[in-house]
Amino acid sequence: MEVSLLNSQQLDLIKDQDFLIEKRIVLNVLARHFQKVESGLKSTIHRYEKILPKGSLTVTGRISRGDNYKGLPYLVLDFPRFSSGDKVFIYRTMFWWGNYFLCMLITKNCGYSLIQKKVPKDLMINLGSTPWNYDMNDECWESLEKQRHQFLAISRKVDFGNIDNLEVLSKETFEDIMSLLTK
Repeated sequence: MEVSLLNSQQLDLIKDQDFLIEKRIVLNVLARHFQKVESGLKSTIHRYEKILPKGSLTVTGRISRGDNYKGLPYLVLDFPRFSSGDKVFIYRTMFWWGNYFLCMLITKNCGYSLIQKKVPKDLMINLGSTPWNYDMNDECWESLEKQRHQFLAISRKVDFGNIDNLEVLSKETFEDIMSLLTK
């Protein structure tokens, strides 16, 4: 008796073209929506011109996609963004398939610290060894009140049910985070 390399569910999946076509359509729709998110951010970032890294206002947003963040597809908008050598300043709006949207500031070696003030409870900070961990269920993410580390990676998780409000929520998250930064 011959044993199949794939089980019946996997065989059905590789026969299903519709899922991959729909996946591509969904990612294209979200990429167009991310362009609206970028426009919303452009309407507010000039207010933070003095604290943003020089050159970050002249760089356009970058939308990129991939198929393997912890095994799942993702889509990312980086705006505003700046990098030079070991200096990084990125405001990232991210879609992670099967999980959530994420609105996140990553900054390293740009001289920022956080102002001690009341912060929104849903803002979380990454206390891990790398700022590039987007899994808000990971134990490295804690309440923003704990903030002693070598980089800033501050994030707000946005449930899929809020997709129609993503432009506003990304802009609000950016403003909430920027109001906490000082140089």
